[in-house]
Amino acid sequence: MDAVKPLNYAPKPPAARRIWRWVYILIFVAATIIVAIQWGSELWRRAESSYWEQKCLQFMQPPSHVVFEMNRGNVLHSEVCVPQIHFEGIDNGRTVISDGTIFLHEMRRPNGVRCLMSLTFSPMFPTAQIGFRIQYLEWNVSPLPQMSNWDYLTVATDRGSPLAHWKFFAGQPDANNPSHFTFDYELDGLRHTCDAWLDNDGKLIVSQRP
Repeated sequence: MDAVKPLNYAPKPPAARRIWRWVYILIFVAATIIVAIQWGSELWRRAESSYWEQKCLQFMQPPSHVVFEMNRGNVLHSEVCVPQIHFEGIDNGRTVISDGTIFLHEMRRPNGVRCLMSLTFSPMFPTAQIGFRIQYLEWNVSPLPQMSNWDYLTVATDRGSPLAHWKFFAGQPDANNPSHFTFDYELDGLRHTCDAWLDNDGKLIVSQRP
């Protein structure tokens, strides 16, 4: 015997009720689209900025890695740091072309404040003082990345000339002191080491070892 199919005798909801139900659905969908358009791009920007910020905080290269080389005024090698380019472009709305990123890593001020620090080589050879120029940038990393300090520093050398052969190597963080890192440069075949210290005001102090 075939199963008896139940008959649905319930009356259909009134037309007005069905119309208002669809109106509520359309209002909800429209509101969702408006919120997505208004806030979605900002949330995406923050997520992307956070991603590249982490890449910068963890960025490392071996101490033998050459980031910039110049011989007698001719640039032989100039390295663009991809994580920093993306992070700066997102954070500041602009793209930054680097002459040679010597150091890019997380640091801590002596008082424990976390920051992202970058040190970039910039060619500059004053006539009265033979040396090289570097630029440092510091970002606070919490709650949102924000540039807090920047400046140019000149490190004097006791030999060489504006037409000398320069090499700059990747800086190395100090595993025992997060407010300190070192980097090497080579001038006419002689290698030198510099120390960089971050103070509680976010200023970077660089000195060359004897």
